[in-house]
Amino acid sequence: MNDLPEQRRTGLMISIPVDLSSSDNMVELEENGVKARRVQVERIEELGGGLLEWRLVTCEDPGGMIPRPCATRMTRERIAKDVAFFLLWFGSQPRENPTNEATRRGESSGGSENT
Repeated sequence: MNDLPEQRRTGLMISIPVDLSSSDNMVELEENGVKARRVQVERIEELGGGLLEWRLVTCEDPGGMIPRPCATRMTRERIAKDVAFFLLWFGSQPRENPTNEATRRGESSGGSENT
């Protein structure tokens, strides 16, 4: 009998801009063009019963000559597409058995061991 509570998958992703200009090696690898800037925080939690909560906060500036209203509309459209792709990917991921995960990390199952 398994007395462990159901393990819900959860995750946090933070994206921040990085300035590569201080490293000559990295500057050579960087593509030319206008550089956008974006900060994004995502929190994903499996709620049970097949439900998933995805919270997203983003602040971005595409840079260049793109008008702000156009950039805002494009951001919303990109996020809407990302949601569909993410949900398909997340649903295709196998669930980990909590017992197997604890064993892999070297944790004891709580029982006594005879050696």
